[in-house]
Order: sequence, then C-alpha cells, then structure tokens
Amino acid sequence: MPALSSRAWDLSYWAAVFGTAVLTLVAVISALTHPMLGQPDQCMYLSMADLLLAGRLPYVDCFDNNPPLIIYLSVIPMVVAKLTALPATLAFALCVHVLAAVSAVLSFWLLRSTRGKVSGLLICLSVLVFAWFNAFQEMDLGQREHIFTLAVFPYLLLRFLRYRIEPDLSDSGKVGAISACFTGLLAGVGISLKHYFLIIVLMVELACFLRRPCGRPLLQMEVAACLAAITLYLLHFLFLPPPMLSGFFGFVLPIYARGYDYYTNSFLFNLATYWRPDFLQLGIVSLLALFLAAASFEITGLLSLFLTFAWSSALVFFLAGQAWQYHLLPVRLGTCLSLSAGAGLLLACLLRKQEKYFSLVFVLVCMTIACHSALTLQQRLQSEEEQHERFDMAFLGHKGTCFDYEVSPAVATIIANTRKTDTVLFISTAMAPGYPSMIQTERRPGSRFIHAMPLVVLDYVVTSKSGFDRPRFQKMEEQVLSWYGEDIAGFKPRLIFIQLSPMAGVLQKLNFQKRFLGAYELIGEDFGMQIWRRKD
Repeated sequence: MPALSSRAWDLSYWAAVFGTAVLTLVAVISALTHPMLGQPDQCMYLSMADLLLAGRLPYVDCFDNNPPLIIYLSVIPMVVAKLTALPATLAFALCVHVLAAVSAVLSFWLLRSTRGKVSGLLICLSVLVFAWFNAFQEMDLGQREHIFTLAVFPYLLLRFLRYRIEPDLSDSGKVGAISACFTGLLAGVGISLKHYFLIIVLMVELACFLRRPCGRPLLQMEVAACLAAITLYLLHFLFLPPPMLSGFFGFVLPIYARGYDYYTNSFLFNLATYWRPDFLQLGIVSLLALFLAAASFEITGLLSLFLTFAWSSALVFFLAGQAWQYHLLPVRLGTCLSLSAGAGLLLACLLRKQEKYFSLVFVLVCMTIACHSALTLQQRLQSEEEQHERFDMAFLGHKGTCFDYEVSPAVATIIANTRKTDTVLFISTAMAPGYPSMIQTERRPGSRFIHAMPLVVLDYVVTSKSGFDRPRFQKMEEQVLSWYGEDIAGFKPRLIFIQLSPMAGVLQKLNFQKRFLGAYELIGEDFGMQIWRRKD
C-alpha cells in the first residue's frame, strides 16, 4: 500500500486517539453513574483481597481454587477504595478502566513508528475497536480473561511490528527500551493469571514467526521483560509461608485436579449451545480473511495476527471445557479486531490511490464510533432513570445514589439482621448472591471458605469416583467439615445462607445442620437460599 502524507496520517492518527479518549470517558462515566454495580466473581476476589490486607493468608485463612495472582491484583482497588472512601465496586471498575486506558495509550505510543504507513492507521483502528470492546464490558469487567486481554494487547501489537517486513520498522531503535520493557512486563502479568494464556501468546508468536522466519525479533526487550515477569511470579512461590504452600499445593490443587470434570462439558455442548453465535462470527470473519489473502503482507499480517489470537483463544476455551461466558472474552475480542482489520483492508484497497478520501473516511469512522458510543450511554442512562428507582447509598455508608438493580437482593436481609462488625457466611457453589452483597455491605465472611466449592467437589469425588485415593478425599471432606465447625464456633456468623440446590442436600447428607447449626434458627428462604440466624 502507498504511504500517506504526514498531514493525512497525523489527522487520521489523532482521530483514532480522540475516539479512544471518548470511549474511555464513556466507560468512566458509566462506572461513576453505577457506583454499586459489581459482579459475583470479581467481588469475591475483592473480599479475599480485603482479608489479605487484614492479615489472613490465602489457602489457610481464606480458600479459593485459583492461584493467588488475581488476589494480589485485587488488593489495588481495595486500597484505592479505602484511601478514597469510594465503594469497592466503583474503585474496582475505575481501576480496570485505568488499565484499559494505559493499554490504549501504550499502543498508540508504540504505533508512532508506523507514521506514514496505511497499515499503521489500520492498527490504530484496532486500538479504537479495542477501546470500544472494553467500554461496554459489564458482566465480565475485570475477570481474569478481561485483565489478560487488557495487559497483552500492546504486547501483541509490538510483536507484530517486530516481525514486519520493513527493516526500518523492525529496528529496536524505533521503539524505546523503556516502553518495550513496560509492554513486556504488563503482558507477563496478564499471562501469569492462567497457564492457558501462555498457549495463546505462544501461538500468536509462532504465527508471526512462520510468516517471517527470523530470529532477531525474538531477541527484543519486551520478550525478556515478559519472561522475567512470568519467572518472578513462579519464583515467588518459593518465598511464600509454608502453610500457604501446603494449603494450595497439598489441599486445593489435589481436590480440583481429581474433581475437575465436575465443571466441564463436552466439546459439542460448548460449541453448539450457549455460545454458538461466537463461533459462527469467528467462522464468518475467517472466511472473509480467505478472500483477502491475496492482499499485501503488511495488512493481511495484522488480520492473521488477530485471527490467530481468536482461534488460539477458542482452542483454550475447548481445552478448559467449561461453559462460562467470560472464558470467551479473548475469542470475542479477537473476532472484533479481525473484523476491523478486514474492513480496514477493504477500505484501503478501494481507496488505494485516493489518499485524501482514505483519510476522510478513516476520520469519519472514528468519529462515528465515538459519537455512537456516547449516544448509547446517554440513552441507557435515560432509560434507567425512567425504569428504575434510585437508592440513597447512605444506608450502605456511602454518599450519593445508585440504581436499585445495582444492589444485591441479599443486602436488605444482611443489613436488617447484622451490624458492620458481624460476620456472615454463605455456603454455596455459586458466588451470587453472597457476592457482591458481602462487598456492598462491607461484611466479612464467617469462615475461611469464601464459597463451598471445595466441599461440593469433594462430595463429587467421594460419591462418584473410585480408586485407591478415595480414602484420602474422604479425610479431606471431613477436614473441610471440621474447619466449617471451627469457623462457625469462632467467628459466630450472625447469618448463615445455605444454597438450596445442591448445597442443602449435600450438607444434609453430611449431618452438617445437626452438627454445627444448633445455635441457629431457620428464619426463611429467599433467592434460592435457606437463611439461618444466630439465636443469641
């Protein structure tokens, strides 16, 4: 593709920057106007971060089935919330949007090396689409898959630039060492959130290498920084307290390794049920790429980068075997980015020798996306004002108002029956409604078990699996019950919520109610939970 004049390129570049800034503002305004909006998984990790700040050790005083990095990262919004007196849910959303903004700014900074190139502007368009994708995340905002995409996006763009055919754009001198190092460190943190994420990045790297086999791009600062971040995270396990290591590697991992299939579904179920449209869209975009395969290397290389990211993410989704929608976030982002790259390629081909018109259309696209996003937010807020009531957040200890649907249904019960110094216990396989209600009411859990997944997985292993190790898991099941008893006696939770299905049946079979709930009375059932209140 021919080069653009500096004026045309700069105009288009800054239009993309402006559009991204508008989208970031849309995301921030959305967070500020929904201060109590929080999602179950994310709020559960905020609670664990709060316990970590209070001196409790993960896998000793608070249990989860995932490695600790997400708990460490969740400390940041909890500290922000404490320093600013903001609701933890709002502090969390703002921190995620700041990370998205940093990722976008870093991407634009790296793309200065493409000045004058049409392909550089198409990458700028992908940054704008990336910002659009993040601006409208709600249910999955801040999930590990989301944080991964935010952290790794600039790294993927930089790796694409390293492998480009033009030597002048591949030189490290075009990208500063500090920015390359920061890009690599950020990606390393994102990759470390799940071991599966390394597969995605390695597949993208392999795709770039196969298009241009060359060892030089591998010897770059961002690669070293990324590997250093991953290595440091792995090495930090050597310095953790022995009880924490024993709790994770000796208790949590064996439970979930033996009972992992409790969570999984078949390949056909994951392909053809809830998420069928995601894979249909990916297939359609892949067909578009085949039609564009004859175009120049520099632009189709970008399309292949995003398609590799999407297909690698789909592979990881099927390897994990779990049908949770947030696992598909990288697939959806890769599909959106591939579509934008394909559309940009078509535009560039149609206006091959029309520099003025290409720049004009590019600016128009950027402005349209930005204005449409701002208008969408305005319409949403107007609709919510008409359809929902506003609550004064004073009853939760905060200033301002929020929409009624932001408040978890369990909040009213917790507020009516407990004080802020009381603990509350949710025994459930689901995070909701325990979270976000625990975060919104600022109550701490009345047990080391934030959720009851360890118990239900152990019950599945003991009742459904045979083998020489079954007695070991029976002992672990009894250990979990014993810890629950110790915690109920020690923390004296004012309320205990027990999930009706499947948890109540599992506990009944284990005589949990008779053994540990003698000091409690059943006061009702609501939102799929039994509600037990302490008698004294």
